[in-house]
Amino acid sequence: MNDKLNFAELKTAGVLPSPKGVALTIMKLCQTENVSLPELAHIIQADPVLAGRIIKVANIVNPNKSRPIASVSIDTLILIGIHAVRQVVLGFSLITSYREGACKAFDYHRYWSRSVAMASIAQALGAALRVAPPAEMFTCGLLSGIGRLGMAAARPAEYSDLLEQLPVISGIEFTAAEIERFGMSHNKLSAEMMTDWGIPKLFIDAVFFHENPENSGFAEGSRQQKLTCALQLAALLADVYLAAEEAHEELMRRVFRLAGALNLETGQIVNIANQTLTEWHEWGRLLNIKTSNIAPFRTPDEAPPAAIGENGHHPLPPASATPVLRILLADTDETLVALTCRELNAAGHTVFSAKNGRQAFEIAEREQPQVIIADWLTPETGAVTLCRRIREQSWGSRVYFIMLSALEDEYRQIEAFEAGADACMKKPFQPRLLNARLLAAQRRFSKN
Repeated sequence: MNDKLNFAELKTAGVLPSPKGVALTIMKLCQTENVSLPELAHIIQADPVLAGRIIKVANIVNPNKSRPIASVSIDTLILIGIHAVRQVVLGFSLITSYREGACKAFDYHRYWSRSVAMASIAQALGAALRVAPPAEMFTCGLLSGIGRLGMAAARPAEYSDLLEQLPVISGIEFTAAEIERFGMSHNKLSAEMMTDWGIPKLFIDAVFFHENPENSGFAEGSRQQKLTCALQLAALLADVYLAAEEAHEELMRRVFRLAGALNLETGQIVNIANQTLTEWHEWGRLLNIKTSNIAPFRTPDEAPPAAIGENGHHPLPPASATPVLRILLADTDETLVALTCRELNAAGHTVFSAKNGRQAFEIAEREQPQVIIADWLTPETGAVTLCRRIREQSWGSRVYFIMLSALEDEYRQIEAFEAGADACMKKPFQPRLLNARLLAAQRRFSKN
């Protein structure tokens, strides 16, 4: 068989990744003139899994963080944008349908894990640089490597041979080998596929050149050049997420250099890295994609994190005199969670949230927060049981545990303290009062 790829022939043969089912219906509907928003919302709502993913995207781009979006409505679709909805649905459909394949040397799980990481990072960089709408940047990052998946689908045996010969699938050498073997690079195939799906040329060009922006010819400082470099930075940072720990330092030096070229300050890119790392884990749970546990990022002048403990986790790091904290908030009250997270983030803290006790414990095991704030009536595992389980862990003795309750009940407070809580607070509470409570935790972690 001729190994050379011809996009028209591949499309006719139906061998390339493509949207299916509900996603295909939505994409066709979005292409029609005067698309019916009520009909579009109804179709999405009929698929609870897809609806949950769309709501997640909507909350990312929602400017009113104090009022989280909880359903797919006409307003939700307008907020995201019809074109962006179409693209996001496309991306999610591909993740669902192409988790496995016949290309033996192609790591499908790693491919999607990196793609989702790159999507989150691209969205955050797009917002920081103001080069494109967040939802469209998310899709652009998610689809930036789709040509690799296309080659694995179109020529599984031949692409597997190439991957075994050149296991480092980036750089000029690998791209040249693809062109020699298949008549086109994965970036060229990405561009062909995205064109066929109706993705705007602005993003297609950025994807095509993102591995080598210097070859694009885009004017220095232009929107197109910034967008392309933002994708290059997103790709490199996604590689950091998946790399072995010993490679992080060198990769982060490259990240800081690229960020500087985009006029992003070091602290700014570190904040983006930590924010999107959390989002990557959240998307991993939502999409059932494996993610990696790595230590929080830091600026070059910060002290390095402590060594990994016996249990394979990073122990709680020592902090400065008034340290920022890693905080886990477990509560079903979405308004309270949104408001509290906004206040804590504004104070410089890193915040994780959970809707029930089981999820809270899983996040605590992975992220090892310094502070846990849990509502007494947290579903599945109540705050008292959660506190006892935390205290049983080797890393749990140093956690500062705050228990919330709508009732000022003496017996509840006694039970909370007997379970190992450090403090109790009545709901609702003022942010200033919570900040005052956190001073005790900051004093604890400022000690050597």
